[in-house]
Amino acid sequence: MWTRIKTPLLITLAALAAHALAFQAGWIWDDDDYITANSVLQSSNGWMTIWQPGATPQYYPLVFLGFWIEHAVFGLEPVAYHATNVLLHALSAVLLWRILCALRVPHAAWIAALFAAHPMGVESVAWATERKNTQSLAFALASVLCFVHATRAAQGRVLGTHAAAFLLFVCALLSKTTAVFVPPVLVMIALHERRRIDARFALLVAPYFATGIALGLLTALVEKVQVGAQGAEFSLGAVERVLLAARNIVFYASHFAVPVEQVFVYPRRAIEAASPAAWIPLVLMLALLAWTVSVWRSTRAPLLLLLWACAALFPALGLVVSGGHTSLFRLDSPMHCTLIGRTIDDAVGEALDKAAVMLGLGHPGGPNLERCAEDIVYRSIRGTVRGRDALRASMRAETELLFEAVLR
Repeated sequence: MWTRIKTPLLITLAALAAHALAFQAGWIWDDDDYITANSVLQSSNGWMTIWQPGATPQYYPLVFLGFWIEHAVFGLEPVAYHATNVLLHALSAVLLWRILCALRVPHAAWIAALFAAHPMGVESVAWATERKNTQSLAFALASVLCFVHATRAAQGRVLGTHAAAFLLFVCALLSKTTAVFVPPVLVMIALHERRRIDARFALLVAPYFATGIALGLLTALVEKVQVGAQGAEFSLGAVERVLLAARNIVFYASHFAVPVEQVFVYPRRAIEAASPAAWIPLVLMLALLAWTVSVWRSTRAPLLLLLWACAALFPALGLVVSGGHTSLFRLDSPMHCTLIGRTIDDAVGEALDKAAVMLGLGHPGGPNLERCAEDIVYRSIRGTVRGRDALRASMRAETELLFEAVLR
């Protein structure tokens, strides 16, 4: 018995040791929007309200269902929320180990332990609001593991195992749609095992692709309309998006290999297609792709690993719009404006969301405040920022908003 539980236990201990400080963490940044000041979580019928698009900051209903349950049981005790995140991360590490073992990947335990303790996971694990990452990944890996077992199950258990795999995938998407990486991974596993990609296999994975695309498009719409991911800063051309995607792959790979600078949100860098330096990551990626294709007959691992990395990073590559940075302008006249400064996150949007909550206007803050502008006169809207890096998302901003609002 000990031999069966030794490896998963050690992987779990690695995750707990690496993220032990998370148990002492409190609430940060937008935890108020998602948890502490979220009226939906405090409502007795909130478990139904969360399924309505627009009722929560983002449409991840299973995440908010978990928050609602935790709020009902533990109130606003942060250690409970952080403990859940750490345990979900540990579960994902164990599931990864099981998948790698099923695929007969060498050193599966060491790979899973590295994932469990790697610094790149700290943000998602230690930040309560990022439950969407830890929960979605756990469901996604469980889905992949079930699918692998379904391809090898006895005849009487195939249908049930496939149904469980698909249900887990839907749960992953309803936690965060970055789980869209699952369908391509299922195809890559089939290629790794040298199984035929026939009509039967296509019918098995088609629902995964269809559901992933549908919910992914819904998330993109919510990000654009509700979160506010639109405007000039998002107007990149096709060439710029490809260059950005290549640079992001190289960026994440290098920071995984040498995790010397891990921050909350990295500064936004301009994409200059006219600059030769902007093309270096793309040239490197094309060269790597050419090499993996050239060795395909002897070993499939390099190409499949590269494709897996691209599939996993796809939501963060910049090919589609999600989230945003902020530029602050002073309007000097109808035709002239002055750039005051920039933030490396959507700090102003977060401030408007908090202001709207204080005024009882709900999410999204910016559009709601704008719609109410004709009915409300804001006698004083003053923001005070303390700390040299207070607008950086990697620092805890100490921002105080004071409002005096009267109805006309």
